[in-house]
Amino acid sequence: METVKCPKCGKDVAKNAEKCPNCGKKMKKGAIWFWLLLGVIVIAALIYLLGFKNKPAETVTPAPMPAQTAPEQPAPEPAPAAPTETPEPADMSKPAAKPADTVPTQTGASDADVEAAMKAARDANAASQAPAATAEAIKIREQRVAYGIKTTAEGINAEFNGGRADANTKYSTKDIIITGTVVDVKDKVITLDAGGKAKVTVGMLAPDSSVKSGDKVTILCNFNTYTGTVDLKNGEILR
Repeated sequence: METVKCPKCGKDVAKNAEKCPNCGKKMKKGAIWFWLLLGVIVIAALIYLLGFKNKPAETVTPAPMPAQTAPEQPAPEPAPAAPTETPEPADMSKPAAKPADTVPTQTGASDADVEAAMKAARDANAASQAPAATAEAIKIREQRVAYGIKTTAEGINAEFNGGRADANTKYSTKDIIITGTVVDVKDKVITLDAGGKAKVTVGMLAPDSSVKSGDKVTILCNFNTYTGTVDLKNGEILR
């Protein structure tokens, strides 16, 4: 018969006994459950180990490689632009061409009607250009007055009487602004008093009915000739 030691008195006690017959100590019966539990754990461990060994190895799928792209080709260089021709500047020294006279034609019109229409067109064209022409004329006149030689009827007469060659050189190609007293007016010729019996005559561009004998005037003009009397031309009254 199988026995175990009593934990209190140390006597042998039957393994199946509920208590020690010597000291009356109750015997523990839990040892068998311990071994049963231990056996279950061992069996479970063996099953786990066997199952792990038989598990097929996991295969690792490599990540796909990125597709290789062809290197970018450099963009072609743009073709050079064709050289542009610069138009030559207009020659401002040449007068602008006048617009041609345009006249609407009518079937059966007489020559007189056509001529009258052409004259009306020319008059209208001249009227349209008149303000610009007047402004240009005023500008030129102001320049002539600014740079002209200023003198009197007595002064220019004395210069020619004293030395004709020198006076010719001084006045022949210049604008003259002359001042004097009017002694006579005939059509487009004004005569100025040059002292004593001497006179200076001025040929005007147009007659001026407002000028009277005895008036003191200033005239823009040019030299013409000297034959004992100073003669001027292209006169314009400046007052």
